[in-house]
Amino acid sequence: MLRAGFSALRDIARALRIPFGPDPDPDTRIRLTYAEFDAAAEMVESAGFRAERATKDAWPHFQGRRVNYEAIACALCRRCDAVPALWTGPRDFPGGAIPPRRPVDRRPPGRGRPELPPDKG
Repeated sequence: MLRAGFSALRDIARALRIPFGPDPDPDTRIRLTYAEFDAAAEMVESAGFRAERATKDAWPHFQGRRVNYEAIACALCRRCDAVPALWTGPRDFPGGAIPPRRPVDRRPPGRGRPELPPDKG
């Protein structure tokens, strides 16, 4: 699915004449920092998702994949004036990036709220 996604972005980039590297080195530096990745992983885990591996172990894999699409995605966000969300690249917007806010879950436990499976670790 990741390959299909960045392949589609590359097709869009070609059509819009957005330059990109056709075969980037997986160790190429990306704009997203490890600190931002760590904060995102923490946010996802705080929402109840369990990570399969430690953030520091996942980072090289994430970086090696993101290098395939980051520049294109940031260029598209800038061109369409997308909301300046975290992790979507710099844009001219007063106030900077807008972080996501998870709504408060007001359901009582056991009423529609899924129970988390036991921790395997």
